[in-house]
Amino acid sequence: AYQVLGFSRDATHIAGIALGLAAILVTYLCSRDLYGKSRALVATAGIAVSPLFIQNTGQAYSENLVLLLFVLTLWAILKSLTRPWFIVAAGFLAGLGYLTKSSMGYFFIIAGLGGLAWRLYWKGWKVLRDPAYVTAIVLFGAVVGSWALRNLLLFGSWETSAHLGAAYAAAFHHPLQ
Repeated sequence: AYQVLGFSRDATHIAGIALGLAAILVTYLCSRDLYGKSRALVATAGIAVSPLFIQNTGQAYSENLVLLLFVLTLWAILKSLTRPWFIVAAGFLAGLGYLTKSSMGYFFIIAGLGGLAWRLYWKGWKVLRDPAYVTAIVLFGAVVGSWALRNLLLFGSWETSAHLGAAYAAAFHHPLQ
């Protein structure tokens, strides 16, 4: 947005509003595809009038981008249950989602491991021979790994947030506090 509009408060607000509208549109389209028009309208209305969503849009926080990628990731995962190659899109979108907000990264890893456990339970170890599933894992790893390498080369740390890394380290070393 800044490359196109220049660095300004207005550019920030335009980007925030554009991402908010895109998140609403994606919520509607994905919900409609999975559940039909009436349920999609209810889900979309819930997002559109959420005070938290409205506040985040007005302040141009990254939550709208997180929402947009999260909805697309879940849509692709659900589509992959009947059309296996959609899992590749899910892997790529989850990789992008991992990068949208430093606190979301571990969530995508934990959710991905949960999805793997679910597929192992229902399909057994043969899921690891499924070319679509393996491609999705590799693609997720490539997106996250390339950004981690970039961070390491530029900043000396692979993490997306040194502050968050320090918070996690403190929590793990002092779990009762």
